[in-house]
Amino acid sequence: MNAGMPGVALWTLAGSIFETRPLHGLLARAGAARAAGFTRIGACTTDYRNRDQARFDTGYLRAAGMAVTDIEFIKLDEARDPDQEYAAFALADALTQAGAADRLSLKIGWCSPEPVYDSTVTRRVRDLADRAAEHDMRLGFEPVCFGRLGNVDHATHIIAAAARPNIGLVLDAYHVGRVYGDQWPDVTPDLVTGIEVCGLSRGALAWPDALKHDALCGRLLPTEGVFPVAQWVASLREAGVTARVCAEVMSDRLRGLPVHGAAREVAASLTVLAAVPVT
Repeated sequence: MNAGMPGVALWTLAGSIFETRPLHGLLARAGAARAAGFTRIGACTTDYRNRDQARFDTGYLRAAGMAVTDIEFIKLDEARDPDQEYAAFALADALTQAGAADRLSLKIGWCSPEPVYDSTVTRRVRDLADRAAEHDMRLGFEPVCFGRLGNVDHATHIIAAAARPNIGLVLDAYHVGRVYGDQWPDVTPDLVTGIEVCGLSRGALAWPDALKHDALCGRLLPTEGVFPVAQWVASLREAGVTARVCAEVMSDRLRGLPVHGAAREVAASLTVLAAVPVT
């Protein structure tokens, strides 16, 4: 088995979170991640198919020594989807009951170029946080560079206005790099509940469509591109951020590989973080 980095969750193998179903099923992703040395993985709301399947999947994860850290992704810019929300919370319950959840977080964000009305978004976030608390979950609010709410300060304002203790901020290297370049934003350390790493290609991209396509299909491994992943994570640690690290390398190139090969490539690339605490 590849030594990997057991403290790092692996998100890469989900495919696009905006697809109807991930490219690989949860068990295939978990098996590949475990063989590459990971012990944590992310899930999608579409991983929840029915109660019997959820019990089987979560039982397998527990037996394999794997745990799920995050469930993707509720878009705040879209009308509420009760079926999606039900799937997210039902999957969370199944994972928790099986002992296969690790500080489980439901990730949310604003992915549209349409204007943001803070009061409306705040009410939505507060409602989701209250529901998540009933399932022993927190929310991870992720500023998204191809949406109107890609600014860390703006997201922090929404979180503060929602005023719920189970809402945190997720910082994604892709979105931070595209919005801020090398002038990284200050953050409130205790507010950050997730750090996501990948590499970025050189050059400016048109907002929002080219950015969205690149974010979902063109990310690089953490050892590639122009964004200094290790220095960024180290700067967050120096500022007092203790959140765990997740590899999120959504890439058409990786999707074209056998699932185990993609997991091994991501594991090998994380040597860039060898000198940085990841948990």
